[in-house]
Amino acid sequence: MNPKIRTITFILGVCLTVITMSGCAAFQDSLFKMGLGVERFRSGLDAKSLQLDNYTIAYTERKGEPGGDTIILLHGFTADKSNWVRFVRYIPAQYRILVLDMPGHGDSTQDMDKSYTVTDMVGCVAEAIDRIGLKQFHLAGNSLGGLVATRYTLRYQNRVLTLGLFNAAGVKAPTPSDLEKHVKQGDNFLIPNSRKAFDRLMGFTFVDQPFIPWPGRAVLARMYMKNYELNQKMWGEINNENGSLQDVSGQLGNIALPVLILWGDTDRLLHVSSVSVFEQHLPDSTTVIMKNCGHIPMMERPKEAAVHYVRFLNNHASQTR
Repeated sequence: MNPKIRTITFILGVCLTVITMSGCAAFQDSLFKMGLGVERFRSGLDAKSLQLDNYTIAYTERKGEPGGDTIILLHGFTADKSNWVRFVRYIPAQYRILVLDMPGHGDSTQDMDKSYTVTDMVGCVAEAIDRIGLKQFHLAGNSLGGLVATRYTLRYQNRVLTLGLFNAAGVKAPTPSDLEKHVKQGDNFLIPNSRKAFDRLMGFTFVDQPFIPWPGRAVLARMYMKNYELNQKMWGEINNENGSLQDVSGQLGNIALPVLILWGDTDRLLHVSSVSVFEQHLPDSTTVIMKNCGHIPMMERPKEAAVHYVRFLNNHASQTR
């Protein structure tokens, strides 16, 4: 066979193989994991895990500089540690950073026989922090992670240097969000069970959806569908636990440390009017409202969110020493 024809035949064969495999879920999953690994590498994050008494907790860690502070980051409901991966890129190298997968999420324990109340999540975060050996640190959380961070701070305030609340759950907003309205009608779009429902969730969550290279959206949609029953179970346990999501505003006055309230003004899951409640009850708070931004600012605009957070840390450096 003519060498040129052999070369053309080989190239066509490779292209046909890639096209064929592109429709294979396993191939897409592998590509997604590789891409996420590259994202973690660019942010200096290493994947690790801890075996606790009843749960395995996965996390990523970026080493800081000697003498630098530690930051712990917590994600929201049905999310995972990857929500913070691009945000971390813009945090100065002096900080050591730990990004945890809470129980029932990401690479941590996902077991239908386990319990996933907010109290369980706070307990796992506390146990993980103890196992890692941290004494004091900055703590920040988004959505459900913000509530977990708040309740952890209320229990272990002497260990928390500053608290960051990124569109945090835990107070009753004066204005109902779109999520509240839909849930009352029996339509919880937070728990999708199809690709169409996943795309709808993304539309509710972001104003400008973050770039997710192919085949990320398909892989994420399958993950949500796979975890549909577990996510329903977690939602029920979180909301049925007395005092977990209803309102912690009455306890916020006990938090005597600097708190950053950072919110996307177009959040359709937790209405921006929540900010006024946090401001009313927290003794020492700083508020940043990101314009034309949705529920997960550190994903939608990671650099901008990180700039606000670092400025807050710098402004309160003397108070945390």
